[in-house]
Parts: sequence; C-alpha cells; structure tokens
Amino acid sequence: MKKNRWFSLLSVVIIAGVVSACGNNAAGGTNTAPQETASVAPGNTAESASPGAEATPSDAAASPAPSDEGKTETKGDGESSASARPDYLPADFPIPADAVITNSTENIDNGKKSVLLVFKTKEDFAKLGQSYKDYVNEKGLEDGAQTIDDKNIIIQGTISGSEFISIIGGKLASEEGVSELTVSWTEQ
Repeated sequence: MKKNRWFSLLSVVIIAGVVSACGNNAAGGTNTAPQETASVAPGNTAESASPGAEATPSDAAASPAPSDEGKTETKGDGESSASARPDYLPADFPIPADAVITNSTENIDNGKKSVLLVFKTKEDFAKLGQSYKDYVNEKGLEDGAQTIDDKNIIIQGTISGSEFISIIGGKLASEEGVSELTVSWTEQ
C-alpha cells in the first residue's frame, strides 16, 4: 500500500512538472511537438527497451513467470504507445471522442495493474471537468481532493475502495482551445 502511495506521489510530481513546462513553452517559443518516450521496467536497461536492440537476459526479467511475485511486467515491448486506449483502464472511464492520446503506458507490478495516460482534447473545459468530477463521485471518491476551476483540473484519491486515481490537467497556453490531461490509475 505504501508502494502505491509513493508511486502516486511520484506521478503527481512528474505531472506537475509537465503541466508547468507546458505553460513555459508558450512564453519561450520552444518546440512543443510531442516526444516519443519509452517506459523501461526495473531490471531492463534503456538499451534493451530501444527499437532494434537485441534481446538480453534482462528482457526475461520484465515478464514474470506465473509463480514469480514481486516482479514488474510492462505490457508489450516496454515502450509507451501513443495511439490506443489502455486495456487496463476501466472501460467506463470517460475519454473524449476527439482525444489525441500522446502517451499510454500500462504495467503490472506484484499482480496490480497500473496505467499512465496523457491525452489532448478540444472538448469544452468546464464540461470536461464536470465529467471527471461526476465519474469519481459515482465511484465513491475517498481520501481524495478535487480542484476544478477555469484553468485546472486536479482530482486525486481512492475510488471503488481499491483503485487510486489521479487526473491532472489544464488548458495549454501554446495551443488555443486545447487541454491536456494526465491520468494515473492504479489497483491497490
């Protein structure tokens, strides 16, 4: 349980940095094109996760055998997907129809599924905030916090009694009418 809380805290810190960086990019005029990133499971090296790299013994450590507890598995080849809805994300989780997924990463750690999803949308920001507020309230948000205003959506806490969720996002200063949200969902 502490491990999930640390993972959640780390996700929030990373997300806060990303959101703050998006605001700074508009002022500095730097390139805001999405970058492809790779997710490397513990025990793997950056070289083994890169395309074209040969399989190494550490690749086997990323996919646990059925009896191996305590290892981490990254779905697929360990790289982030930038196009598909994550399989592990609950089917009833609302994603806007016009959403452009820029990062989608799924993991299994100690038998617990987790998802990190980043997407952009042009959906009305107030409607977007209300849909996520309604979703977490229907799921029974516990030990959580909700901050929704005209520029930010921040929702964190436990839902359905056994899942941690963090939804953080805001309007992009660099793209008029576009919002970016980062969703972190973890089984506890």
